[in-house]
Parts: sequence; structure tokens; C-alpha cells
Amino acid sequence: MDQIMEGHNMAREAVGVPPLVWEQNLATYAKAYLEYRRHDCKLIYLSLTLSAKISLLVQGSLLRMLSTLGLPKNNAGKDCSDYTQVVWRTTIRVGCGQIKCDGGDIFTACEYYPPGNYVGAKPY
Repeated sequence: MDQIMEGHNMAREAVGVPPLVWEQNLATYAKAYLEYRRHDCKLIYLSLTLSAKISLLVQGSLLRMLSTLGLPKNNAGKDCSDYTQVVWRTTIRVGCGQIKCDGGDIFTACEYYPPGNYVGAKPY
């Protein structure tokens, strides 16, 4: 999980927002969700208060996404909600989990508190 935290905080630093703090309770929640979806590895957003997001942080892919989406200018014109949740200014804690699905794929999800991606609001 160190690599995931490092990726989150590198992305946040790139746009001038404070680093996230690891929260074990959120990680436990993320892991429980992953276990529930182990059979199909489908990410389904469950609630507005805790939003599961696929982690795009493996080997810097989130930072590559940053440049291809036209961020940090907030003008991507594409769905970049996974990225904006990572850099959402008011989000202060994160917890992530990872499993190997029944089909062999690796499934990673993170929970954020407080969640972001409010309609009409900018992430930073």
C-alpha cells in the first residue's frame, strides 16, 4: 500500500493540495467491498459518503493520466472522476485494499473521507 499512498500524494503535490493520511478503517471497508466483488471484479459506486474508486496509481499511471487529460487546469472534457477524487482538496484520509479476483485479475479500490466529486465543484 506504500506505493498507492506515494502515488496519491505525488498527484496531490503536483496540484498543490496537502497529502492524504492513511486510515485503517477505510482500508478495512475497501477490502470488504473487494471481497464482496471477488467473483466478478466489478466496481460499483455504493454511496455518496464513502466512494470506492479504482486506484490508477500503479507505476505512475495516475501522473501520466494527469498530463493526457489536460489537468491540472480542470478542463479535461472527459470523465476523470477517479483522478479528481484522488486530488480533491477537502479529502484528508484514504484507505485502500487489493485482492486477486477469481478470474486472476488484481482488483484495487480505495475509500476516501470525506468524499469528493461534488457536481459543480472543482477539485482544488
